[in-house]
Amino acid sequence: MGDGPDALAGILDVSRETIGRLSDYVALLCKWQRAENLIAPGTTGEIWRRHVADSAQIAALFPKTRRYLDFGSGAGFPGLIVAIVTGADVALVEANQRKCAFLREAIRVTGAPAWVEQGRVEELPEMAWQGIEIVTARAVASLVNLVALATPGLAAGARLAFPKGREFRREIAEASQSWRLDLVIHPSRIDPAGAILEVRRAEKTTAP
Repeated sequence: MGDGPDALAGILDVSRETIGRLSDYVALLCKWQRAENLIAPGTTGEIWRRHVADSAQIAALFPKTRRYLDFGSGAGFPGLIVAIVTGADVALVEANQRKCAFLREAIRVTGAPAWVEQGRVEELPEMAWQGIEIVTARAVASLVNLVALATPGLAAGARLAFPKGREFRREIAEASQSWRLDLVIHPSRIDPAGAILEVRRAEKTTAP
């Protein structure tokens, strides 16, 4: 089976209109990829499975969530995909100017209810975290650093959802040396060795 919308089968049921918007997004990504290298070159033949369907897992896990904050958004994974498939409001936090330009064009093309916050997540004002239900980040940093960056979200009552690959258990062990985590491991439906780590609470431990 080739890479395409069928990659969403078993992940999330979406309308024909939504498939059309996702297809517009993928076409735009392929166009920009030639100049901007938005995704790893080795994954361009598997955009639907490796990126779109993988991102859609977040939406499937939290179907009632209406407000997300996604940092290190890059090409829009998972945040922009979540906005397209759910209609939820998503803040896309990205420091790179060219990636922000791509995200704004993708929002325009798809009509996604997302917006771009250009800058670093640690520079966000406290008010930017208010009302956020889920904080996401994909391929940005190790779990220990992600939790540190997202603590304002936890303090505001949000949960964290981080897609991770085959090294996720090592990352949990590393993070547990610095944080006492209330964490749920959701097996990935795209990568049999991966998982989505849901952090519900995190308390900084005292160094021995």
